[in-house]
Amino acid sequence: MNRRDFLKVGGAAVFTTVASRPLFAAEAKTSRSLRVAQIGTEHSHGRAKWATILNFPELFTPVGVWEPSAKLKAAASGYGEYARARWLQENELWAAKPDAILVEADLPDLLTDLPFIGT
Repeated sequence: MNRRDFLKVGGAAVFTTVASRPLFAAEAKTSRSLRVAQIGTEHSHGRAKWATILNFPELFTPVGVWEPSAKLKAAASGYGEYARARWLQENELWAAKPDAILVEADLPDLLTDLPFIGT
């Protein structure tokens, strides 16, 4: 078999496999929702990401938000989508064992504010 034939057969196999799978939205209706937590509120996309978690309950279950900075937590807690957040302490976040964690710390603080995740 030459390379051209291999690519034709391989491409057809991949297309058949992908085309036979249901779309993500259809899969989500039959499976459990993804449990998501958030660390930090300072990054500019954080509020919009949290809003997405809240607005798609068929896909996501919000676990809560942990903001290491008391000043940033006070600023965010009554504002927009964060007003509906469950505010967690660090130990509560890890104990909840979410499926995914949004990290929304400002980039210069990213490595200094967050605990080592490998523990």
